[in-house]
Amino acid sequence: MDKGWRLHSAGYAVLQFTRFGRIHTIYMHKMLASEFLDKPDTEKKLFVRMKNGKKLDCRLDNFEWNTMAELRRQQKNSSGYRGVSRDGNKFRAVLYDKGERIYLGMFDTAEEAAKAYDDESVKRFGETNSLNFMQEEEMAVL
Repeated sequence: MDKGWRLHSAGYAVLQFTRFGRIHTIYMHKMLASEFLDKPDTEKKLFVRMKNGKKLDCRLDNFEWNTMAELRRQQKNSSGYRGVSRDGNKFRAVLYDKGERIYLGMFDTAEEAAKAYDDESVKRFGETNSLNFMQEEEMAVL
């Protein structure tokens, strides 16, 4: 395996090496943040986030420590719907229940995938504020 820093397939600067038959990966942003940024006092697992979203911008002022919940809230969703992501020419619907990923299928449109997400969400959790579309009863009131 080559020595030296390289571009990882996920877009990050990494150093990979083999030791005792195992491949080890060191991410530059994680190494720098661990060494030079103070971590918040929390028992939750922390992740390094690039504030400007550029994975190769490893300036210290571009890093911040976040929990997974904070990362998820900042994540952009290109489909415009909760639980829906684009996969090629189709849309994937996924729901999480107690940390378990529930795969709902692939759909031709984002709206169909969002409807599948809403239907399963209502079955599992009842009507909540996290639905993509208002339910018919709510729409009738308006």
